[in-house]
Amino acid sequence: MLYVTSDSELIANCGIVANSTSSDGLYVSSGSKIEATTVETVGGTHKSGSTITCSVEGADCPTDKNSDNPPTKVADPLANIAAPAVSYTNGECQHGTSPGDGQKEVEDTTINPGVYCGGLLLKGNIKMRDGLYVMRGGGFTVDGSDTSVENAGSGGVTIYNTCKDACTGNEEDKEDYWQIELKSGPSIDLEATKCNGSCEGYEGILFFADRDAPESPEPETEPRNYFDSSASSSFSGIIYLPNQSFEVTSGSTGFGAQTIIISKYLYLSSSSVLNISSLSSGENPITSEVTLVE
Repeated sequence: MLYVTSDSELIANCGIVANSTSSDGLYVSSGSKIEATTVETVGGTHKSGSTITCSVEGADCPTDKNSDNPPTKVADPLANIAAPAVSYTNGECQHGTSPGDGQKEVEDTTINPGVYCGGLLLKGNIKMRDGLYVMRGGGFTVDGSDTSVENAGSGGVTIYNTCKDACTGNEEDKEDYWQIELKSGPSIDLEATKCNGSCEGYEGILFFADRDAPESPEPETEPRNYFDSSASSSFSGIIYLPNQSFEVTSGSTGFGAQTIIISKYLYLSSSSVLNISSLSSGENPITSEVTLVE
């Protein structure tokens, strides 16, 4: 489901698809706007005091269940991408705390890729060296208006968010998993892992949530991956949260060029602005024309 409310804006130079069959699977209200090449929802559209504009002529904007040619659900375009291999033994905690002891807090430093048991809390000026960062429980948090996070090299990073122990899809996973949080106005400028001769399969993906991690039952309900309080970002890469909510709130802005979002819910509110541009073919593991799916 896609929600854009309270003077927020979703601007995309690509297509938008909402797979929800709900009568308001596409919900746009209170002075908000959506601009894209095409906008589709399998269900219905609720539009109140807002605008939806498509640059491709000749099709309904949006196209929904009431159109002459109603859209059908689009399959997860990354379903065949293998998740990063993770060892869940205590001996594989290369960084961070012991399992269950909370996030590792780092400030004003350069960090290395690897397995972070307990997750990461980033403050101050942080640079991330190229590679795969695995959050084994505890999630990934960037906090503070004076905090900035950027790449240390040119090869890019991938942040894989999983459970303390292997996610099973059961209720117990909620105790061993935490979300991605960019809060209190930080600035984040990150590029996803690039394929420079030796490819692992997750190149082009910046944030990757374990497919068996706890699901978001609805927007604004944990796990809720979010940007809030005027957080600003420039991302190059895919944000892949297939079973969870992604929320941009409280005047936050992002992401600039070269971003794709795949999530269960996408929620924009409180004068937030989200700009999306599809990736170039060399960085994009998605081969279909759909570039934003929830």
